Amino acid sequence: MDYQIDLRRVTSPVVPNIDRYVRSTLQTMATKWLASNEMRQHRKFGTERDREAAASFLNMRYGKPLEAGRIFLTNGTQNVLFVLLSALAGRGGAILVEEMTYRQIREVAQLLGLNLISLALDDDGVLPEALEEACKAHSPKVLYCIPTVQNPRAMIMSEERRRSIALIAQNYGVAIIEDEAQGLIPVDAPAPFSAIAPEITWTVTGLSKCTLVGLRVAYVVAPSSSTLTSVMTPFESMAFWYTSAVSASVITQYIESGLAGSMLASIQAEAAKRQAMARKLLPSTMMRGANGLHVWMADPSRTGDQLAAEAARVGVLVRSGSEYAIDSNPLSSGVRISLADVSESDLSEALSRLSVALVR
Repeated sequence: MDYQIDLRRVTSPVVPNIDRYVRSTLQTMATKWLASNEMRQHRKFGTERDREAAASFLNMRYGKPLEAGRIFLTNGTQNVLFVLLSALAGRGGAILVEEMTYRQIREVAQLLGLNLISLALDDDGVLPEALEEACKAHSPKVLYCIPTVQNPRAMIMSEERRRSIALIAQNYGVAIIEDEAQGLIPVDAPAPFSAIAPEITWTVTGLSKCTLVGLRVAYVVAPSSSTLTSVMTPFESMAFWYTSAVSASVITQYIESGLAGSMLASIQAEAAKRQAMARKLLPSTMMRGANGLHVWMADPSRTGDQLAAEAARVGVLVRSGSEYAIDSNPLSSGVRISLADVSESDLSEALSRLSVALVR
């Protein structure tokens, strides 16, 4: 082992032409952008142009035109989760989450005084019977979930399972907050909950995985333009969730020029190539998910902490399932392995080390 390789961070991989794409966008803005108009006021929900661009970009995910009035921009995913959970669940309310999920949701819930109720998972995502039981027992207001490239387990929920989950949520009056952090990475994922049950769903699509993390922009698709207004108006004076005028203008210009679509296609191709590397180099008996920009490996005979420690001994850093577990459960006996934040040669070296270190 000559050096340490860090496979903990999931972000967009470096693909060809990124610098050229961004430079072209900034050069166009330099000739057309009027700072006196753009930077003297808050962006709030985004301009009409921003929202039209967002709708056109998200259309590739939904497969049909989205109403721009349902969409607003925000300063990244965490900010809007804080706002939406506060608005939809209320202090002290119960929210349902997958038993392993995005790590920061616990911190947001703690700040808001929310009670997290974990739902059992199988290889297709949230179990419908677990959702129904929790709805009966806890009268929750919100279900927060990551059905497309689940974090950390990397599975993609089937359309049939999504429809089952949506029907139960509708029957019990539960709003769905759908986190699409990697929703645009797989080319064949089922439609989001916002397309299946739009009247109860808020879909948050962060752009850090499919464009550039430094933009700090996320798109939110609300149930309707009127619902958006009624839910978000009380937060309009709290500017912490507004996206910056510069970031919003950059991504809007980036989309309108077609460069955002080109970059996404490059990221999708790079993700597919790296998934193929993982399937080739890692033991198939341990891999439980290989979608998007990370994979999940598990061994029932060892905890995630043990697997992570064994990986560290060969100079590879991964995240233990215990970091994502809401409660203590056997699913934490795995590790999340990022495919994205290192060069292809370092990824190949790291996966080769893991294939030896983690196999018994």
